[in-house]
Amino acid sequence: MKRIFVKSLLSILLLTCAATTFAQREISIGDYLSPTYAPMLINKKTDLRASPFLSPDWLVGEVVLDDGKTYQNVKFNYDQSSESLVIEVNGNTYVPNRQVKKFTYMDGTDTVIFKNGYLPEGQTLFQVLYEGNTTLLKHTKKPKIQREDHFTGNTEINFVPRTDYYLVKDNRLQKVSPTEKGVLGALADKKPALKSYVDEHDANLKDDRVLANIISYYDSL
Repeated sequence: MKRIFVKSLLSILLLTCAATTFAQREISIGDYLSPTYAPMLINKKTDLRASPFLSPDWLVGEVVLDDGKTYQNVKFNYDQSSESLVIEVNGNTYVPNRQVKKFTYMDGTDTVIFKNGYLPEGQTLFQVLYEGNTTLLKHTKKPKIQREDHFTGNTEINFVPRTDYYLVKDNRLQKVSPTEKGVLGALADKKPALKSYVDEHDANLKDDRVLANIISYYDSL
């Protein structure tokens, strides 16, 4: 009887220890991953002409999920065709099973920010080029284009990027053309001052940095 009692006591202690350890364990990004993402299968009959991803290499940065939890030093890439974040863990790829609210990474000395929450496109992730009273956003989508060659039996797959720019002003998301006419038209209340700034700096609005500087100048007026 004594031996049975000792065994029971030890079992209780082990279970209590295990429960305590689980309770104290910090939740990691791995708790939110589903092994549902399969890398594109390439064979000799597939001709991949472009990549759907944001970067040719894995990025390392911060990921924020829709429950507000933030995870540092996450290895990821962004699939701009399916618009989903792909996370690498020990050589395997996954997608979060919660909505990604924001992700950031370093590009040289610059912090690159992608985040959502801009109505009416609440769940769409935009790259934030400038954020102030007026916010400048960039959205790149890479639709998949697939063509079958009936003579060779090969499949040609391409991803052609389509980029749009948006301004958030007075809590309103507004599409804007990244041209002098488009920007001055969208910010017509200070058009003369902006026109002078563009002319003085011989601004090339095809450059995201230049475009961001113009919006920053607009906010300073």
